[in-house]
Amino acid sequence: MKSKILLIAMFISIPILLSAQTYIDPGLNVEAKVFAYKLNNTPTIDGLSTEWENIPWQKLYFLDKDYNSDGLADPIPSRYDFEGKYKAAWVAGTNVLYMLVNLKDDRFHNPDSVNWYNIDGMEIRIDPFDSEAAGEPSSSGTAFNIGFTIGENNASGVEGPTFNYTAAWNVNSNSFPKEATLEVAIVLPQSVIPVENYIMGFMLYLSDNDDLQDNSPKDKDAVLAPWPQRYYGATQTKIGIDGTWENIYYWGNIECISLNVINVASGGSIQTAVNTATEGSIIKIAAGTFTENIVIDKPYIQLVGILTETDTTKLLPADANQPVIKISNDDVAPGVRIQNIGFFGWSSGQGGEVVYGNKGIEIGSALTEVVGNYFTGFERPIIKSDVDDTKAYAQVFEDNHLYKCKGGINFNTPNTIMRYNVVEENTGGYGLESKGLLAENAVDIGYNTVFNHHGECAVGYGGSGVFTVHHNMFVRSEQLYGSGDTSGDDGIENQDAGGSTDYIYNNTIVGWKSDGMQLGGSSTGTSKYYIRNNLIAHCKGKDYDIRTTGSYDIDYGLSFNNNGGNLISTLGTHSVVSDPSFTNEFEDDFTILSSSPAVDAGLAEPFGFKVMYLDNGLDIGAYETGIVVSVEEEINSEIPTGYVLGQNYPNPFNPVTTINFSIPQSTKVTMRVYNVLGQLLGTLVEGEFGAGTYNVKFDGTKLSSGVYFYTLETNDFTSSKKMILVK
Repeated sequence: MKSKILLIAMFISIPILLSAQTYIDPGLNVEAKVFAYKLNNTPTIDGLSTEWENIPWQKLYFLDKDYNSDGLADPIPSRYDFEGKYKAAWVAGTNVLYMLVNLKDDRFHNPDSVNWYNIDGMEIRIDPFDSEAAGEPSSSGTAFNIGFTIGENNASGVEGPTFNYTAAWNVNSNSFPKEATLEVAIVLPQSVIPVENYIMGFMLYLSDNDDLQDNSPKDKDAVLAPWPQRYYGATQTKIGIDGTWENIYYWGNIECISLNVINVASGGSIQTAVNTATEGSIIKIAAGTFTENIVIDKPYIQLVGILTETDTTKLLPADANQPVIKISNDDVAPGVRIQNIGFFGWSSGQGGEVVYGNKGIEIGSALTEVVGNYFTGFERPIIKSDVDDTKAYAQVFEDNHLYKCKGGINFNTPNTIMRYNVVEENTGGYGLESKGLLAENAVDIGYNTVFNHHGECAVGYGGSGVFTVHHNMFVRSEQLYGSGDTSGDDGIENQDAGGSTDYIYNNTIVGWKSDGMQLGGSSTGTSKYYIRNNLIAHCKGKDYDIRTTGSYDIDYGLSFNNNGGNLISTLGTHSVVSDPSFTNEFEDDFTILSSSPAVDAGLAEPFGFKVMYLDNGLDIGAYETGIVVSVEEEINSEIPTGYVLGQNYPNPFNPVTTINFSIPQSTKVTMRVYNVLGQLLGTLVEGEFGAGTYNVKFDGTKLSSGVYFYTLETNDFTSSKKMILVK
């Protein structure tokens, strides 16, 4: 009997600063607020999510320490490195706040010998009467802080008055990333009995620490905060958790509301559901076709559809000249979430031509989340409304797929996040665009794919703020095949003279009709560019076209076959001009082989940001070579009598094989894979395992045919065996 399968996807990661405060900007009066939803029954505190299915997860946004002390935002990490989310609930007639908190991390660091603040865990800060001015409990107040170390049910780091709690962890240390879930019941003062719209001061931190034994990029603190605001005011200059412990952190609020779920059946009206919704309502939309133009003028409404291969919530505009969804201007409707909906803006007109819809989603309020949606046939699929640039703050655009539109994601307001989106076969405009960013604000553009773009550049941006453009795949593969299509300008373009600070690193840029990167104003420009670990190949122009800038610093790059010149050889001292050895570029696979000269050739600590990498160093480009495995435990009543490392099966294999091992007692287990030269290719298993038998599924898709060795090490046992990959 098999109990569970844990997928391990080894990815590079990087951390953005996004800090928390009661208001995005005091002048806007947009409250930093989250919700606790009403449960009908008291949950069992067992570390499981059994009673929480109907309550939505609320994601925490990354707030990182200013590691390199430049006073600027660090980038957002990969979701495989560090990610947090939580749920909160209350039960009528009780004085208890319930929470379910989930975090994922590349490793858990909880040694007994270091300060509590330098281990992995979390802090839950609560002001039951919403009376404290800042997020630090005072000695005379009623607010309190409760801290938990991962896996420890007993709280530590407690501040404020005495209180009771019950806690239980569910920790999975055998996966990568590792995952831990805390379920906790926190007893509030007897006079605090939550009712509808009761508000408490609230702050939640999740901490990510490593061994702190040196100053490497893996060894730094990080914090997750529930609000992506960065504004501290003119007299408060520190950012990130550097400022946290000086009491400049403000409380947010957690509000107790009912769990109001409105179901919209196929053939129903989404607008009617919005009209009847209250703040915090969740509108679940069935699969089917809905032809409407929807206006959302209430805060914290969630529209959740169905988007699978077999069932889709399809939303078409009734009036193609109006947005399919309009989120009201001037921050009237902050906190709206739109998820898993297919937006279709086209139809066949006379003569068979495509008639485009104008706008998919037009946003005029702060804190909107557009996640996991599909757009096709729009001139402007996602766009800011015509509001002042100081409004519609802190947008999140993740996991959206834009296919055959005329534009992409166009948003220039502060603290916008564009991550894990795919923009494919677009016929105009920029794939991703953020121009006119205000000073002292940030935009993070990471882990996106812009593929076969027939418009302007993959990404175009500018302004006076801070940009991190990292781990993106910007590919125009038709350029390689001689199809005659010469649309698609530069991979990355910032020609704005506004004086931005740009961190551009670990991007793969292929096949653009002009330059890989075109940076700086044509005659004036004061922007500063810090550029590392980029792979640029097969562009018609140069790899780097540097115009008038404030400064630029380019290094650790790989360029190949750029017709206008591979200038990296003169712009950087640690550069490579060589075929990058894409996995299969004529099948549109622009990942790199393990034999690529880009492997381990990057700068392992770009700009002091936290970077997680595989093997001996960081790879150049968006893709970090690695090994995909899964671990499953065989559940039976017999405890192994000794240590065993089994022969992989099948052997030879292509490309997946299974390795089993048995251990007679709880111990730390490490399993690694090496090539015939003895070079480490990756770690398959590392962590504490209980007595039992385990199967490890190893995927050699990214490896070349050949002989490899795998080893098992424990405190009392070491063994090695050979396996053969034949493709």
